[in-house]
Amino acid sequence: MRPALSVIIPTYKRKDSLGKLLAILLRQEDINLEIIVVDQNPADYFDAGLKQLLSEVKWLKQEQPNASGARNRGFLSSTAPFVLFIDDDLIPATNFCRAGLDIFISFPEINAFVPLVYTDEGETVATNAARLKYRFALSGDSRVFSITVLMTCCLILQKLQKTRSFFCEC
Repeated sequence: MRPALSVIIPTYKRKDSLGKLLAILLRQEDINLEIIVVDQNPADYFDAGLKQLLSEVKWLKQEQPNASGARNRGFLSSTAPFVLFIDDDLIPATNFCRAGLDIFISFPEINAFVPLVYTDEGETVATNAARLKYRFALSGDSRVFSITVLMTCCLILQKLQKTRSFFCEC
């Protein structure tokens, strides 16, 4: 069965948080995921436990650390019609991926959005940061609003056509 969502995780020197993120993604509810980890670490950086989690996903190796290049590489290897780019230090809820796809159903005019995800600092810190960047609510729904800047890399988009790259490798 074709995955509904490709989850792309560039990772560099974050063993603990990557392990937490993968454990949560592997338990996502009511969705078929393709999880792609683009590993920019030295060989044998991960311990046996993390290697076991990585064996359950598409694990790509990238020799030179470059977050944009890693995101592009993951995007080009993705097969789902929707893509989630997520940093390796974020902690989504267990229904996060399904809820993300539901946004596209509820708001067909949206082709990409930045969901609220937070680090170990907690939801309040992330919510307050998002409110500072708030511009206007979409269709009168205060849960969906326009922002001026991306707070961290957590972006969900609908593939309209496959391109050579998505992120600028600046």
